[in-house]
Parts: sequence; C-alpha cells; structure tokens
Amino acid sequence: MGPLLVLAPRTIWVILLVLYGLAAAWRFWRRGRLDLPRGIAALAVLPLLGYAALSIAWTPVTDNALRQIVELLGFFLSAFGLAGLLPHYGAPVLRRLDLAVAAAVILGLATLAIEVVFDQPLYRLVHGMDVTATPSDAVLNRPAVLFAAFAWPAALHLRRRGLGWAAIVLLGATTAVLVVSSSQSASLGMVAGLMMFALASLSLTWARRTVAAALAIACFGAVPIADGLYSAGAAQWDGLGITARHRVEIWHFTAERVGDRPIFGHGLAASRSMDNRGETSEFQAPDQSIIPLHPHNAFLQVWLELGLVGAVAAMAFGLAVLRLTATLEQTAQRMALAQFAASLAMLSVAYGAWQSWWVAGLLSAGLATALAARVPDRSPPESA
Repeated sequence: MGPLLVLAPRTIWVILLVLYGLAAAWRFWRRGRLDLPRGIAALAVLPLLGYAALSIAWTPVTDNALRQIVELLGFFLSAFGLAGLLPHYGAPVLRRLDLAVAAAVILGLATLAIEVVFDQPLYRLVHGMDVTATPSDAVLNRPAVLFAAFAWPAALHLRRRGLGWAAIVLLGATTAVLVVSSSQSASLGMVAGLMMFALASLSLTWARRTVAAALAIACFGAVPIADGLYSAGAAQWDGLGITARHRVEIWHFTAERVGDRPIFGHGLAASRSMDNRGETSEFQAPDQSIIPLHPHNAFLQVWLELGLVGAVAAMAFGLAVLRLTATLEQTAQRMALAQFAASLAMLSVAYGAWQSWWVAGLLSAGLATALAARVPDRSPPESA
C-alpha cells in the first residue's frame, strides 16, 4: 500500500472501500449482522452530507453532484464503519494491523524520497515514460500531501512502542522529503503539524483551543480573508510565487460569487460551472474558467456551494472530530492534534473539498491514528 500511494495515490479511495467491504464481510460472517457506524463524529457528519445532498436540487451540475454525494457517503461510511469495528478486534490483531500501517507509511516515504531526489524514476518506469519526459508536478504533489497526514499515525506507532527516537527520525525525514518536493501545500501542512505537536507537548488544553480557533477562522473567516488578501495586492506580490498569487485571485473570485447566494450556496459541485462574467485571469488563458474546477480552499468551496448552512455543518463536524481527540491518552492526543492541524492547513490551500482520493486519504489517515491509539502502549509511562 505504501509505494502504491506514491505511484498511484488516486487508488486510495479504492483501498478504503475494499478494506471496509472485507471487514464488514468478516463481521457479518462471525456475528451474522452488520453494525452501522456510530459515535459523535459519525452523527456530526450527517447534517453536512444531508444538506449537500439536498443542494443537488438547485446545483447547475446535477450529474457531477450526484456522483460526488454517492462517493462521499461511501467514503464516510467506510471510514467510520472501520473505526467502529476496531473495538471488536483483540490486541494481537490490532498490533498486526497497526504494524502493517506503520510499515506501509515508512515504505511509502522511502519510495517518495526516491522519486523526489532522483526525478521520479519509478513513476517513469511504471508508466513507460521516456527518460526525457517531464511528469506533471501533480504526480508528486498528491502523495506528498497524503504523507503529511499519514506520518503522524506512523510516528504514534513507534512512540507507543518505546521507540521515541525512531518517531522523531520519521517526522524529521518526512519534513525533509516534503520540503525538497514541489508541494508547498505538503510543506505547509507538515510545518503546521510540527508546530501544533510542539504546543501540545507543552499544553494539550491550549493546543486544542488553538486548533478550535483555527477551525473557526477557516470556516467563518475564509471569505473576508480572501477579500482582504486580494485588496492588499497579494496577487501581485512576487515573493509569494506564481502558484500562491494565482490562489489569491481564485479565492477572491470565489468570495465574490459567495455573495450571490451566501445562505444556501450554489449547490454541490457548482464550483466547476462558475461563469467568469466577463472577467479574465492574470494567470491563465482568457477562455478558461477563473475557478479551475474548485477554489483550492475547502472552506471557500463549502461557502460557494453550500453557503452559511454548509459552513455551520462543517464547523460542527470539525468540532466533533476535535472532541474525539480528548478521549485519547496523552501521546495519541499530541499526534492527533498535530495531524488535525496539518490537515486543516492543507485543506485551506490545496485540492477540492470533495475530490475522491483527497477525502478518502484524509479519512484513512485519521482512521490510522484511531487504530494506533487503540493498540496497548508498550512505551514507558509518561509523567503527568
């Protein structure tokens, strides 16, 4: 699985669905019944998905919206379904599963390092590309953001087995690989995660409050922040780089369209059909949409497509997940909060809110943390 996430990251949603199918079949064979996902996070996501489904009634791209809601339901059902099955496994099985996940992350990181340092030799080989061909930056950007999320459960696995030094090495190696890679989003996510881990090591209470504040700012401050950056001329700041400057333009255009339907939004998947209204982009051809399929900010996309109602639902879901971190032991809490902060940072600058591999990837990384947190701790006890 690890190398596969580097060479074919879009397959992660298939892996998630297959794993749940196998686990559910095992549960049915052993117990003769299927358990529905339960828990505060599983319940909290229902208003968001329910309203997204309702918005299909007025979205301009009905077919795309129908496909997306079916995918989202499948991903969340699979992730929360697998999480709900974890208590039914004994410690030996949990240890083997956790070891498999940690090994996959370490092997995947090694594969990613080879690809980054040696200009993607494995990708060229697998896809039969000529040595002179130049793969798109997206080829490495996708796995990079996934490993910025998956590094934390792997580090937790090592730390809970008394291998704190190995956890530090893994996080350091991940940071080095991501910084060298072409993915600024992954680098941002990893730095945000490390900063939150440092804060959580000092105070779990303040770390959780900081994450909650960041979540609130992302959910309810995305639109004014987008307008403020554009008004300040950030789209012309050479120091930001062309990718970041282009983001500023996209975010401003999205914020303007949010104003058209601020309460209920334009409907699920509507981002891919926003008319330019005569405006042109400074960074792409005049005949292309200023919003390239999605706003590259999950929170702005929620506002654009689902409006204030969707933003409130997204905030409630985020707080429910954050509340779950408080139920973990201290080491797991630190890693979980770091992973939350890393994901929050990347959701704010990269990829569409509903992209299959992205949603499935973040859910799978969270599931991996839930798994690592359940395995009996073999590390020395921490001082209070």
